Amino acid sequence: MNRAPSAPRPKNRWLVWLIVALFAVEVVLILTGHYQCPFYAITGVPCPGCGLTRAGICLLQLDFAGAFALNPAIYLVALTAGVALLSLLLKKTWHTQVWPYGAMMVGVLLIYVVRMALYFPHTYPLVWNESAPLFQMLVGR
Repeated sequence: MNRAPSAPRPKNRWLVWLIVALFAVEVVLILTGHYQCPFYAITGVPCPGCGLTRAGICLLQLDFAGAFALNPAIYLVALTAGVALLSLLLKKTWHTQVWPYGAMMVGVLLIYVVRMALYFPHTYPLVWNESAPLFQMLVGR
């Protein structure tokens, strides 16, 4: 009996499920008020994505100024995600290319450097986490 050839399975299917599981855990932690960025919790220094989740929530609530204040990179991330989604819907291949995501990451890092130079450590959310272990070691507490 001849069977029709099945579609090839993605080689990294486990990675997709891992990302979905991590995202689900993050959503639960955010909704219950127990989430803190691991980088910030350990080093005491905000990471490039600091404020992106809260900025995304502000964006969904149409609070554009609030989103910008928390992390202006949210607009770059939202634009990239929107174009990737549009590419999927229109059956284009843009979402499979690496360079747009790399360009977005470079943009996020540039925004981070500017924000750290202008606002760290005196403007929320770019403040020290004084209870972080690395911060404690550096200041000798």
